[in-house]
Amino acid sequence: MSQELIKYLKSAGVKFLRLVFCDNANIIRAKAIHLDILADNFDDPVSITVAQQALPVMFDGVITETGLGPVGEAWLVPDWSTLQILPYAPTHGRVMANMVQNNQPWSLCPRNFLRQAIASAQQEDIIIKAAFENEFTLLHNNNEQLIPTDKTVFASTLSMDSNYRVVDAIADALLAQDMIVERYYPESAFGQQEVTIKYDQALKSADNQIMFRETVHGVAMNHNLKASFMPKIFAEQAGNGCHLHLSLWRDGQNITGDGNNQVSTITQHFMAGILNHLQGLMALTTPCTNSYRRIQPHYWSGAFSA
Repeated sequence: MSQELIKYLKSAGVKFLRLVFCDNANIIRAKAIHLDILADNFDDPVSITVAQQALPVMFDGVITETGLGPVGEAWLVPDWSTLQILPYAPTHGRVMANMVQNNQPWSLCPRNFLRQAIASAQQEDIIIKAAFENEFTLLHNNNEQLIPTDKTVFASTLSMDSNYRVVDAIADALLAQDMIVERYYPESAFGQQEVTIKYDQALKSADNQIMFRETVHGVAMNHNLKASFMPKIFAEQAGNGCHLHLSLWRDGQNITGDGNNQVSTITQHFMAGILNHLQGLMALTTPCTNSYRRIQPHYWSGAFSA
């Protein structure tokens, strides 16, 4: 398999393979290996220090209370089923990586943690499916000053006309990576866009979310633009949200509802668990102070749990 895969990548013009992971602060990171040495390092191409999972969102400095430090390492092991050649950087390939330590899944690997959660649901004969609904802002970089690509209101066709080239390119790049693009419209803030892709099983959806964000950034740069998912870029404008949609399935049937336009009993229990852990979850879903400039009453954002 390794020789055939490397031959395929080289024939496609790929020079580097990125092993991509998402850290505990929701920063998408990667290490890359050159294809010329991939054959000798196929099973475990690159490693990271264990301190990597002790970094906050804003800088590369270890949080000492974690007990993690520069001594010790985990390996980034590729999930080859996720391999893609990047449409916006065609000399690079990308594969999602699992963190492994001592030949075992590392307890601090977010992707492994998700797999454990999926397995727990499967013990109840439940399949969790998910979709992310992303908002992002497109900006011109004018002499170090970031200016929105348009100054229009929600769902403005003028914004569509202003941004159609880059939005079309984003959609094409997503489709090239086996993501199903469903809908697009300009959002309320200046330069703000929303592109949605179809739901999938939880692990695939999480991988898609990483690939989506990387794609938007990469395509925007190729159009001399900057894309930002920052929750609150401009104080007087709406912020960028990321809505996570979840549904529960059993035996191929969606059991989120009860058939009478009501939430099913099992979904009520599922929702109660999320609400019970919501404060802890916010350490992961809202990891920076900027998040809380958006999550306020009257800001079109969920400021309360109920």
